[in-house]
Amino acid sequence: MILRANLALYRCNTAYLSDTWKTVTKWAIVATSGLVIFMVFIVIIMNCMHKSKGPQRMIHLFEELTMVVLFLAMGIAQFFFLTKEMPCKIVTIAIQFTMTLLAGLFLMEGLFAQGMINYSKPKNAGLGTPMSLFISLIIAAISTGATYFLQHKYYAVSGLSCHAVTSVGMMYGFIIPVWLLVFLAGVMAQRGLLKCVKVQYDSDLEQVYWAYKSAKVLVPFSTLVTTIYVLIMFGLDQQRWYVLILAAILNVILAFYLYVAHTFSQQKLAKKKAPGPGGIYRQCPKDKQDYDNDNPDSKSDAAPAPEPTEAIPVDAPPAY
Repeated sequence: MILRANLALYRCNTAYLSDTWKTVTKWAIVATSGLVIFMVFIVIIMNCMHKSKGPQRMIHLFEELTMVVLFLAMGIAQFFFLTKEMPCKIVTIAIQFTMTLLAGLFLMEGLFAQGMINYSKPKNAGLGTPMSLFISLIIAAISTGATYFLQHKYYAVSGLSCHAVTSVGMMYGFIIPVWLLVFLAGVMAQRGLLKCVKVQYDSDLEQVYWAYKSAKVLVPFSTLVTTIYVLIMFGLDQQRWYVLILAAILNVILAFYLYVAHTFSQQKLAKKKAPGPGGIYRQCPKDKQDYDNDNPDSKSDAAPAPEPTEAIPVDAPPAY
């Protein structure tokens, strides 16, 4: 049983949420985290129905499954284990591990996307699906293990949250690795968009399509997840109801942004659903020469007809 006396040891303020605000913020976070998890499964089902596949889909699937565990731990479980030391400690470890793993997967996604755009390889650029997952798991394990080894006495002691205590060094272990990975992921994504296009004739066009879409949404998507992670950390530990309400609002935005980011980047799904609500699946227009000559409003997937050639005039032979 956690003692209330521990609160004074690890906090820099004496503010506490009233019982009303505790209830409101708890259920706001729980409900909106449930919405995020629900939307993850909608995205998975949508991609299965439209047969989205390939390494580009696998890295998104790893991110989605990691988000399920993250929001179960951070957005739901911790509110029910605040006064139970061992379960709360497990939830704390799970939150850090899954968030760091997710940030590592964002970096792997950025590497993959910029590699396809810049023609590192015609197909399956980046480090490959197994290696991407393995490296992300190793980074998460090292970060989580090191933080726990150095700061284990602060885990599950405040009675306010099963997240990081923000007034001790534990907080830096929860924030710095995640921030670095998300920053590098953004650099990789922008590198793909800023450099000259190097797509070649033998590039896998479905992966290139995904790469361009992924590079555009990776920065706001990863930043949004990280922001929610940090807001819940500070909102609970510092007992600020408005910070937790903001986190709940961002959860709703994240749920719908996840749906867009992980469906419009899959070419088969996007083409079948085009233009989609708000035009999110609208395809880029084809070249003018690819339009059917008889019907300029329709588009033909067939190769354009060759330009007619003019007859070369031949001088008449001289008369004898």
